Amino acid sequence: MVNLLAIETSGAICSVGLCVDGNRFVRSEHVEKKHNERLLPMLEALREEAGLSRPALLDAIDTVAFGRGPGSFTGVRIAAAAAQAVALTAGANIVRVSSSEALSLAASRQLAGVDGVISAIRSRRDLYYLAAYERTSDGVRRREKDALWESAPSFAAARSDWPLVGERPDWWSGRYAETAAADAEALLDVAVKMLANDEAVAVEAGLPEYFSGDSPWRKSG
Repeated sequence: MVNLLAIETSGAICSVGLCVDGNRFVRSEHVEKKHNERLLPMLEALREEAGLSRPALLDAIDTVAFGRGPGSFTGVRIAAAAAQAVALTAGANIVRVSSSEALSLAASRQLAGVDGVISAIRSRRDLYYLAAYERTSDGVRRREKDALWESAPSFAAARSDWPLVGERPDWWSGRYAETAAADAEALLDVAVKMLANDEAVAVEAGLPEYFSGDSPWRKSG
């Protein structure tokens, strides 16, 4: 049995989860841009809820999972830094979970009668990361990888019955479903599957995923 700690701060939700000795504990708060203020107190509250001392928690944790992005640049870095710090102290490894997959899994659990969803995570201005995930018997499977769009992508037309979930762009005219955001509950479930596929990494490789094409910096001249 794997004991997991999960951290998700890629969006407006700050969410932490713990699965230890078969028991699961999850806490989520809508914090906007205050993840750095709320993350540590929430982790402490999670530990107390689990009835573990700090040394006992660190001794129990085998793996730390975090939302690697796409999402808020600062938020994703906060999750990665916290995951590395805990994993280093606990002697644990890391699982880098796609934030769009966690979002799609959380959303698909609330939607009946859909074969899949299109995830949308805002980058900046009118640019959004979009990906497509098909519903499966045990979760979701990615069909289109995360990429930046400023208008509806061609793959959306072929999946017009798949609702958009997450943050809705002004330019989106297709089906939309307002559902839960990515949280530690979904993160834990994705992480378990990734561990089964031997997708854990060492602490030093527990980094955010950076996507090309969305730098605010431009060459002068």
